[in-house]
Amino acid sequence: MRILLTGGAGYLGGSVIDAVRNDGHEVRVYDSLLYSDLYMAEVDFVRGDVRNEDALLPHLNWAEAVVWLAALVGDAACERKKEEAKEINQRAVACLRSNFDGRIVFPSTCSVYGKSDGLATEAGTPLAPVSVYGQTKVAAEEAMLDSDSVIFRLDTLFGLSNRHGRFRMDLVVNAMTVKACVDGKVIVNGGSQWRPLLHVQDAARAIVIGLTGQRGIYNLVAQNMTIDELAGLVKAEVPGTEVERATDAQDVVDPRNYRADGSKATNILGFLPSKPVVAGIREIRSLVRSGRLADPNSARFMN
Repeated sequence: MRILLTGGAGYLGGSVIDAVRNDGHEVRVYDSLLYSDLYMAEVDFVRGDVRNEDALLPHLNWAEAVVWLAALVGDAACERKKEEAKEINQRAVACLRSNFDGRIVFPSTCSVYGKSDGLATEAGTPLAPVSVYGQTKVAAEEAMLDSDSVIFRLDTLFGLSNRHGRFRMDLVVNAMTVKACVDGKVIVNGGSQWRPLLHVQDAARAIVIGLTGQRGIYNLVAQNMTIDELAGLVKAEVPGTEVERATDAQDVVDPRNYRADGSKATNILGFLPSKPVVAGIREIRSLVRSGRLADPNSARFMN
């Protein structure tokens, strides 16, 4: 199958390229290289912006399926660039929906739930996003209604992608582990808030399943953990780590607090995550200790 992979030069994109190739598909990456001008993966690559409909259309016509990773990702990035977030995460998706009738695999986010009690389910939990990021993803999901699409509400990703995939330091598991290894401490804001977590390579495996799986909306979940639990796990895996509490009241405020139920993806698609959080912590720990992460505070690792 010919797969157009928008946003394929990013963190998740690296793992998706490997996964779709291993499944026997032909892949073309379409990416604006927002965070780096250097992209060295040996793949059919087109540099382009998904907001440019005229430039994108020939590649949609080439494709038999689209994996739409193109997005401005994360609460902080979308708060800083609200209009850009709406253009990329919302309007460009509406353009995709208008110009492509084949299978679309679309990663959304569990941030669409915002703050919820109990396990968030696809059909039973109201969508109440508390961020621009979550709001734009809700709008994108609505644009996908009645299309031949599989929508994955991703948890917070962690771990290493492939060697060409961009590393992300602004994701909680990765950030905590690097801070523990480099600074010998992690700072916890709040601590009781829940996060559903998923390894980046497991997300890529699910996307491959989505190319032929039953259309619908699915949560993708490996583990639900509180921030306190995560900090304790990092401390256990990086001996000598101190866990400190944020003292600035503004740093403690975090309205996101949700757990997600991933049983639908297991029951209908047969998806089972293979990498627990501790595996991701160990990957990042090995990366830091190897010296290959020269500057963990580099802006290219942050959204």
